[in-house]
Amino acid sequence: MNIRAYFARHAQTLVGSLGRIVKHPFATLMTMGVIAVALALPLFLNLLLTNVRTATGNWNEAFDLSVYMDKRASAVRTASVAKQLRQRDDVAAVRVITADQALTEFRNDSGFGKALDALSDNPLPDTLIVTPTLGKSTPQGTAALKAAIAAVADVQTVQLDTEWVKRLHAMLEIVRRVVLLTGGLLGAGVVLIVGNTIRLDILNRRTEIEVMKLVGASDGFARRPFLYSGIWYGLGGGLMALILVALAVGALCGAFNGALVTGFGLPSIVVTIGTMSLYRGIAQLVLGDGAITDYPPAFTGLAQNVIVEMPPLYAAFILFLLIAALFASALHKTIWGRMLYAIGNNPDAARFSGVPVNRIRFILFVLTGMLAGLASALLTARIGSMRPNIALGWELDIVTMVVLGGVSIAGGSGTIPGVVLAVFVLGLATYGLTLLNIPGIVINIVLGVLLVAAIALPILVRRLLDRLAAGRGAAG
Repeated sequence: MNIRAYFARHAQTLVGSLGRIVKHPFATLMTMGVIAVALALPLFLNLLLTNVRTATGNWNEAFDLSVYMDKRASAVRTASVAKQLRQRDDVAAVRVITADQALTEFRNDSGFGKALDALSDNPLPDTLIVTPTLGKSTPQGTAALKAAIAAVADVQTVQLDTEWVKRLHAMLEIVRRVVLLTGGLLGAGVVLIVGNTIRLDILNRRTEIEVMKLVGASDGFARRPFLYSGIWYGLGGGLMALILVALAVGALCGAFNGALVTGFGLPSIVVTIGTMSLYRGIAQLVLGDGAITDYPPAFTGLAQNVIVEMPPLYAAFILFLLIAALFASALHKTIWGRMLYAIGNNPDAARFSGVPVNRIRFILFVLTGMLAGLASALLTARIGSMRPNIALGWELDIVTMVVLGGVSIAGGSGTIPGVVLAVFVLGLATYGLTLLNIPGIVINIVLGVLLVAAIALPILVRRLLDRLAAGRGAAG
């Protein structure tokens, strides 16, 4: 058999199967969407569980053991025991609190200074605060370390509250099993969905298969296009599942912001800045100083592959234009958009007019979070890596673009086309300054000046026009 012809035939079948499913875009998207939903749910739960495990792994460092020495043990003996414990592989740190230090601290914090002065001697023993390593910060590991320390000479008592540790690990284990069970059931559902889709495709092409068999086609030859179709369905559904998870995480963050603003009446700017630091801190806690780079080419291709050659247009850019057109139509051509303008101009008047202000504001926060999640997924695909400090400082750029696009800080005015135009202008200006080797700090200064000017100039012009109108009125 010619190896080159063999692989060429497989490549031809692979591309041909893609062409067949593209001819039916609605049915293909529906099938991939069902697969994506079935995959996204366990993926989201697993992501949440993994992040909780990683975050609580750092909490495990707080599982300190309090080691109380015998009153008759000398300071030299206490230091010797501390040195002995530091040499253990399951101990991360040992802190010594002498009896005098403990008494002084208790005197300052308790307010029983005079009562303590009446004591003839110090009743407190020397104490060692032992922190186990992260790998041993489990109920079993801490229990074993406690038993080992208790067997050391001159150690009187070792205290450790591990009940909440056990409950935490038990809950995480239950969640892990639920995720595995849910993932298994939904995975079986995905197999059934793809299998049923392929079965219907086989029935629709039954005559074609019979003709191929009559002219001598083998079973493998007839089966090959359907197998590749299943691969395309699975690949498309998997990519859509990644996007759905990003949208779900963003929507969850946006819903949290919206609940704080609409439920507790907190200022939007304070909530968004505060939760931005919160979410960035969570990312730093989960990822640490590392970066995730092992993304499949099919995912990075969403933002790196050129869809249109001339002019070169990327999939992410085309998606940006489509979303902008969608929200521009919704904002400027629907009742929902007019209600948004009313809320921006005067939320109290809009509320008295029957507009559900809090409900719409909450929906806006959720939509903003979803779009932020989509942007994060596309940005990750674009650069091929994920770090907790990505997009650090981009808040100024975004606010500058929005304000330059004509959106009022006070609300009630602005257009989507204006913002899109500002994005293009500011992006080209920043790109040009970068090509001229202008330092980043200078570019930030320019953005800051543009932001101040974009906010201040309309106010100054409005005041000047009001004074001119008032002067004309007085002259008349």
